[in-house]
Amino acid sequence: MKISSLTALFALLSAVVPTSAIEITDNFDNGVIDTSLWGISLPFGGSQVQETGGNAVLTGRGGLNTLASFAGPVEIAGSFSFAGALDHFRIVFRSDLAFNSPTMERSGMIVIFAQAGEVQIGESEISSLAIGTFNPAGNVDFRILDDGTTVNLFVNDAVTPLLTAASSHRTGDKIAFYNREFPFNVLQIDHLQISSVPEAGLGIVGAATLAILLLFGQRRLRNCHSA
Repeated sequence: MKISSLTALFALLSAVVPTSAIEITDNFDNGVIDTSLWGISLPFGGSQVQETGGNAVLTGRGGLNTLASFAGPVEIAGSFSFAGALDHFRIVFRSDLAFNSPTMERSGMIVIFAQAGEVQIGESEISSLAIGTFNPAGNVDFRILDDGTTVNLFVNDAVTPLLTAASSHRTGDKIAFYNREFPFNVLQIDHLQISSVPEAGLGIVGAATLAILLLFGQRRLRNCHSA
């Protein structure tokens, strides 16, 4: 059985297109924080981190820090909901996990979802780079794509980013999740998934794609001549 040129080219393209390698996935459904994945952060006396009802529940700046490092392009995805008042969900990446303020913010790049409906991408405690709005009611799905110089934020399965920001700011390779510092700030995280994204072999992918297009063009031309 012969393999057509078209089939071979599609196989080549599939082989060289990079796929994300899932390194952390947690549904928070076993009643206890998985300390093989997460470091628990309790910077204040009232800070709490619990796993209950299929959620990681953060109170008063309680947080989860990755034990793994992510030095290259990364995808961070998950779902959360606000269960208290006047809260923020803060996702810090490219971080050394150092505190950089009296309120125990983490250094690095940051995405902030505010319960009031504002969302932003910024350099933590340095500057805001992009600001937008989202619907904070119920569960909020999010996906962050970071290639090291550009951050794209997607909300609720959107195919186009809600926000995009350019920055190469980096203090380290860790990722942290936490909320605001007051006792009435309560956040529920339904699940989290973090994946390393290999850099594409763009030259090979481009060549394979061009070859497929040329092959289609040749076949169409032959069909026109034979008609």
